[in-house]
This record gives sequence, C-alpha cells and structure tokens, in this order.
Amino acid sequence: MKNLNSRIAIVLVIIFLPMRLSAIEPVIDNDNDNSFLLVFVPGLGGAETWDSLISIMSNDESLKKFDAYVFDSLGTGGGIRQSSAELKRFLNSDRLSVYKEVEIVAHSIGGIIVKDYLLGQLETSSPAEMREKYVLFIGTPHIKDGFTAPPLEKLFAYIFYFTLSDLAKDALNSPEIRDINQRWISIVEKNEAKRIKNMALFGNDDNKVRPEDLSDIFVGEYLVIQGNHLGIAQSSGESGCTYQIIKRKLLNPDASLADLNCSAD
Repeated sequence: MKNLNSRIAIVLVIIFLPMRLSAIEPVIDNDNDNSFLLVFVPGLGGAETWDSLISIMSNDESLKKFDAYVFDSLGTGGGIRQSSAELKRFLNSDRLSVYKEVEIVAHSIGGIIVKDYLLGQLETSSPAEMREKYVLFIGTPHIKDGFTAPPLEKLFAYIFYFTLSDLAKDALNSPEIRDINQRWISIVEKNEAKRIKNMALFGNDDNKVRPEDLSDIFVGEYLVIQGNHLGIAQSSGESGCTYQIIKRKLLNPDASLADLNCSAD
C-alpha cells in the first residue's frame, strides 16, 4: 500500500508540475526580444497589490522594452523559505529563463523573500554574473527584528494565529526574517563584491516599517514618500511618486532621484 501511495504521488507531481509552469503568464507582454524582465513580488496583499501600477505601465511607451510578470508569493501557500524556493523555480522556468536581465519590485514581506532568493544566488555567483540587476524594496523591513505593528493589531493576530497563512505567521514573528536580514547585511551591505544595486522606499504613514529601522551601514538609496504600508505600492497615475520612481530606476538604475517631481498617491 505504501509503495502504491508513493507511485501515485510521483505521478501527480509529474502531471501537475508542468501544468503549473505552463500557467506562468505575463501581466505585460510587449513582445520584445526577451532582453528585459520586470518581476513584481507582493507581500500579504497578494498579486492585486500591483494592479494600478501594471495598468499604468502597460500604456507607457517609454517602458515597451520590458515584459512584466507577477510572482504571487501569497499563492504559494508556504512561508518565507518555501516562497523563496518557488521564486527560484519561477525565474528558472522555461518561460522566464530566456530573459537576459531581471529587475525586481518587491513589497513588504515579498522583499524578504527576494532577499533570501538573492542570497542563495550569491553563494555561487557575483552580481556581475547574475541576471538580477536591480531591486526596489517597498515597505520591506531591513532590520533583524522585522516588522513593527500597533499593539492592538498584533494582539488580534495572535488571537487568530492558527487561522493565518504560513507567510502571515512568518511576518508576525519569524526567526527567518532575522536570519535573512542579518545575512543580507553581512554578505551584501558589508561586501562590495556581492553588492546588488537596490533601493528602499518607505511611507511616511507606515506603522509597520520605518526608515529609521535601516541598518547603520545601509548602502542603497532610500526615500520616504507620502502613504501607508500598502498605499506606497500603488499609484494613482503616471505622475504618482511610486510610479515615477519605478520608471526612472527601470530605465536607469543609476539615475538620481534628486530632481524627482511627483504627486502624492
């Protein structure tokens, strides 16, 4: 009986794994030469976090060289480590492995997933050898203790702890967040040879992640804009700050934001 169950499990994996990979579809398909890929990685807000940005971007002629995909970290059903492994499989799928350059925009705990994935890549490669060239972290905690939260919100989360997804549990209290952020500081921020270009974006009304929580040696750019934790991952139009920042950094990761002229989202 045990052997029969094992065989059934193997057959199911063989059947459903290719189906899952083939379901990877672009949210923006500009039919380019597979040179430039943008990947959105949401947090607990799910894939719809990016709906407004994707809608604006799809009509922007200056960004036609990019195809865009959303990695639904919440949809994996697992915690940080499983989602990181799924992100690796996602980027290495037949559909996405053809792209020569990858830029990532990640929100909240999605940024922690991205850090864990990139740390794995850096074990065997230098940034120059990697396809991943730039990361924009939006509302992502960069200190070892992770997210802060209002006491009442944290209390309710603990009361209903067993109803939370694994990813939500990790966001609430996770040794993985502490470990990943500590490794990121020691491997990426302290070591120029392993440094990936990145930027941190914060909201002035965010009660979960604050710019003062950056490590003392944070070497990327950071900027505070108007908005709360979820709002800064969305945009009201082409003139919105979040969209203007993403657009400028996609076109040139080294571009300065000193003269940024945008409206509050």
